[in-house]
Amino acid sequence: MKTLKITLAAMIALGLMVSFAFAAGNVEKGKALFNNTKLGKTGMACNTCHSGGKMLAAAATDKNLPATINRMITTKLKGKAIKGAELANLEAYVKSIAGGQKTGAAAPAPKKRRAIEGC
Repeated sequence: MKTLKITLAAMIALGLMVSFAFAAGNVEKGKALFNNTKLGKTGMACNTCHSGGKMLAAAATDKNLPATINRMITTKLKGKAIKGAELANLEAYVKSIAGGQKTGAAAPAPKKRRAIEGC
């Protein structure tokens, strides 16, 4: 009986760890989505406007980050909202690159380049 309880507890603990891992999102898969030009119909990716994490400082503490991500996908990239693991992965990546920035911090001087429509 004791062995059964230990086995059951171990299975529950393992299940919880796997659940939390999926809930937290996969940063590497999120990075792939962040650079994916097929999220929308414009030929742009999140990285087009936010290369190196530009303009993402507030994302680190945004309580509505999933909604913000989907708003950007649907309005700027002209794509369909994402959900589930894809959204969790993209959220995890955005938080990973936004976390080291300070809100309102001066950005480095941008290189002169032509404007990208939609950014």
